[in-house]
This record gives sequence, C-alpha cells and structure tokens, in this order.
Amino acid sequence: MRAIPFVMAAVCVHAASGDGIYRDAGASAFQFLKIEVSARAAALGGTVLFNSGPLSGFSCPAGLARLDGASVSASHASYFGSASQNTASLVAASGGLRFSAGINALSAGGLEYRGDEPVAEPLGTFDYLDLALSGAVAASSGPLDAGAGMKLLHEEIWETDEWGFTVDASAAVHPLPWLDLGLAVQNIGPSADFGSRPGYRMPMTWRAGVSTRAELPWAGPAALSLETCKPIDNDMSGGAGLELSPAAWLDLRGGYRLGNDSQDLTAGIGLSAGAWALDYAWIPGAMSLGDVHRIVLTTGI
Repeated sequence: MRAIPFVMAAVCVHAASGDGIYRDAGASAFQFLKIEVSARAAALGGTVLFNSGPLSGFSCPAGLARLDGASVSASHASYFGSASQNTASLVAASGGLRFSAGINALSAGGLEYRGDEPVAEPLGTFDYLDLALSGAVAASSGPLDAGAGMKLLHEEIWETDEWGFTVDASAAVHPLPWLDLGLAVQNIGPSADFGSRPGYRMPMTWRAGVSTRAELPWAGPAALSLETCKPIDNDMSGGAGLELSPAAWLDLRGGYRLGNDSQDLTAGIGLSAGAWALDYAWIPGAMSLGDVHRIVLTTGI
C-alpha cells in the first residue's frame, strides 16, 4: 500500500529502460522531484539546464543568474486520472544576486483502496499529496554562473506522512557568445522513512548539457539544447530540443526524450506581450498513460 506514491510518480516520469527494469527502480522517495515544472523545458525534450527560466529554482538554480528584474510564475499540468501538478514561483534581484522562492505540489484524489488482498470492489478511497517548498540563490561572474537551492518536502498518503529536505547545485559556463555548457546535481539529502519502511533515498540526479544558438535566415534566432541525466535509481536518459523564434513575440519548440519508454516526442509554443509570457508544452504519452499538457504564465513585477 505504501509503495503506491512511488509507483504513481514513476509512471509520470521514466521508470524503466528499453533493456528492462532498472535494478533500483522505485527505490527512492519523492519521485515527483524528477518532473520538470517548466513548460519550455518540457517542450524541448526535458532539457531543464538552460530552458527553465524563472522556474530554475526548482531544479537548476544557476539558470536564475542572468534573469532581469523580478517576476511571478504559475504552472499547471494534468496527468492520468485525477493527478495534477501546480507550482508558483517568485524571482527577485538584489545587487548581483538573484533569488527565488516557490511551491510545487503534485496531488491526486479519490484513489481506490483494496487492501492487501485482491477484491472486486474497493474498500474506500484516499488522497495523495507531494509538496515541495523551495528557495534558491544564483550569481554570475564573467562567463560563469553558479547557483544553489534547498527544498523542504512533505508527502501524505493514506495514514502515512513524511518530511524531508534536499539541496541542489548547478553551474553554467558561457565560453562563446553562442555556446553554453552546464552541470547540475539535484536532490541531495538524507533518506526518508515511510511508516515501517525506513531508508528511502532521495532521487539524487546528475545532469550535464550544452546549448548553442544561431541566426537562421528563414526562421530567425534558433537554439539547440542537448542534455543527459543519471538518477540514482534509474538508467541514464537524455533529451534534445530545438527552439525557433520567427517573431519577437513567438517561440516554436520541439524535442525528443531519449531513453524514456513512456514519452518521446515533445512540442510547445511560447507567446509574449509586454511583461507577460505564456508557455505551453504538449508531451504525448505511451502505454495508455495519456498526454500531458503543461502551461506556465509569467509576468514581470
């Protein structure tokens, strides 16, 4: 029964490789931390290092370093059944530092409970909640950006609830005007105990990526992002994304997730007007999981 939260979240993200089930699959707690909250990053094949913008504080804090001014962002995504994810983030600047604070919640309600023995009719229903409160800081010095963040975590399911915390660190270097290189380590923290099952590790993940930009005569500015990641409880995977900006107010995005049996092609769009920006991502799902639609609205303040 208490394994349900990990199974649910693992379905939303990559849970198995093409060569079979990974030996440690499902061995980590708070699996929802692996899900990107940025619609732009999701549309670009899950490449979060350089494409999370004002939502970088949730996963790759160095991405905050070169943002201008203050902003507020809100994100929503719906998954199979009643599961949904909602986030909100505030970004502010002081001197050469950039700060962010945010909340990320994944929840589902009305889930059927059948106990330890198989029965035709459910014995009742229960709700599920994963919650993360995050804070991050970043700075830029010449071609180098660096950032660090911390998340306070809480999970509730059935009669069990647990607290935890993790830290993130990331860095990006810009050796050329058209080239970015990035590295991040996410979700480092002590193990969590769930009821009578102690010792669930946090889903620590390493990420490395590169982004390059060019001016295309037929499509205007273009950016290509490539990224790989290795979580502690799964095989290595990755993603690639291409963004075209044919107009100042329009971004067209497409991507591909590598090593992910449940998702592959991704697409999305970005619209902006004045201080407002709207990002949308479409992530088709395999294995009858259904499609994920992620929307992020951002405004300067």
